[in-house]
Amino acid sequence: MFEIKIAPQAAADLLEIKDYIENELQNPIAAHNTISKIIETYENLTVFPNVGIPVEKYVSFPTDYKFVLANNYSIFYRIEDEVIRIVRILYSRRDFVRILFGENSK
Repeated sequence: MFEIKIAPQAAADLLEIKDYIENELQNPIAAHNTISKIIETYENLTVFPNVGIPVEKYVSFPTDYKFVLANNYSIFYRIEDEVIRIVRILYSRRDFVRILFGENSK
């Protein structure tokens, strides 16, 4: 079975998501439910690591990143031996190519 490792930026993303929903949207219950769904989704990757959509479908260069959806959020990850490394967790409408790979990556 695969092990999950959360990159520091992905951990920061989770905190930002929770903070935004809890404080800006004033909805602590939705914040809890959203974070729980995100965690449940990435934990399922330990059983089905290849279920994610390859990011290569959206870019013109090779990459081993994949992503899965959890409500309105995209969880970006890489498979490294027996480890699933969660790289970023982003709102699905954000420009993930620019965020993951930089301004000149399109």
